[in-house]
Amino acid sequence: MEEEKENPLKRNFEDLCSEAEQMAVDKKQKEDFIPRDYQLEVYEVAMKRNTICVLETGAGKTYIAVMMIREISKTLRTADEKKFIVFLAPTVHLVHQQYEVIRHHTQLAVQEYYGAKGVDDWNAEKWKTETDDNDVLVMTPQIFLDALRKGYIKFGRVCFLILDECHRASGKHPYKMIMTEFYHHSTRTSKVFGMTATPVTRKAFFGHGYSSSPLEQPQPPLLC
Repeated sequence: MEEEKENPLKRNFEDLCSEAEQMAVDKKQKEDFIPRDYQLEVYEVAMKRNTICVLETGAGKTYIAVMMIREISKTLRTADEKKFIVFLAPTVHLVHQQYEVIRHHTQLAVQEYYGAKGVDDWNAEKWKTETDDNDVLVMTPQIFLDALRKGYIKFGRVCFLILDECHRASGKHPYKMIMTEFYHHSTRTSKVFGMTATPVTRKAFFGHGYSSSPLEQPQPPLLC
């Protein structure tokens, strides 16, 4: 008996159904997030000043960052030079995880960067294309630090910098190098938001989940 041939119309219809289902899932993911009172409280403080958010794992620190990204992104293309947002995470796993969250909960152009993508061999032209074409760049801190040191990325174009697990910013860690070598030598117009489940300063208000002093002030061991 001759094998029944697959109907291309049926296949196309199934593909469309699959795409429609994925769009429905994406839409639901975008709509599902309803911030809690403490998240709104941290958000309001962090929009006014640079802040370290100290909340336990699973308490929704990333969603606070997403709310800030949504608001700050409204100004990305209003300046003479297009700005962009940088989200730093210390491991490739976290980079991909945060990339997926931002991608699903915003309408922005989001891209992720790590060593396996060959970024170590990129030149200034390639990085300019990436920063021109994307609104949010999610990467490991060493990649960002290397690109800054080579002059491939200009810190002045970063309007918002997010540091996941910012308690790591001590010694020679790339987080600390980024802040001491570039942020502290800039005009400090870039907003900075640090996230951690580990207390980094005695002034952290654990009940409210935010630090009482701005990131740009000396806070050993984070930035000094």
